[in-house]
Parts: sequence; C-alpha cells; structure tokens
Amino acid sequence: MSQKTKFAKAAKACRGISSRKARNSCVASHLRGSYGGHGHARRHGRGSKGKRRRAFQGMTKKDYIETAKILRGSGCSQLADDFASMFARDNPRFDRERFKAAVHGS
Repeated sequence: MSQKTKFAKAAKACRGISSRKARNSCVASHLRGSYGGHGHARRHGRGSKGKRRRAFQGMTKKDYIETAKILRGSGCSQLADDFASMFARDNPRFDRERFKAAVHGS
C-alpha cells in the first residue's frame, strides 16, 4: 500500500475529531501503527478497553425529578408505580420508595 493511500485511510479514520492538533496527532499515530496511550481510543469514541462507549448513558437524577413532578400533577398512582418499575430496571441504584414519596408530595 502506498504512503498516500495509508495517509488517506488514516485521515478518514480520524475525520470526526474536531481539534486540528488532536486530529493530526491521531493521523500520525495511525501512520506509525502505535495506537496505545494518550487517549487515542477516546478520540475515536472508545473507552480504554477499546470498546465503543454508549452515547446515551441513561436517565439522570434531574430526569427522575422532572418525571416525578409531572406524575405528581396527574394523580395516577398506578402510572407512578409503572414508571418506578421501569426506572428500577434501568438503574440498579434507583430508590423506588424515594421516587414514590416525591410523586405523592411527601
């Protein structure tokens, strides 16, 4: 493979990196064949183990609070229980009783 082709492939692999300095560093590491260390995997949206990171990390505390506020106005306890069950499946640290207390205004 010619040097020009190698450069084109490296540039294509690194095109999503917004910083010019980081992009040039990434291309250089592709051309050297050394991808370890200094955040190379992070620049390609991967974690330190080389696995792609999830773009969506789930709901945050702020989301749970807003949902509780909305459900507080609805007055439907079954709907609140259903949401609590769904949140508990999504997040093992979710406190179902605390959420229900927030929904019922306690």
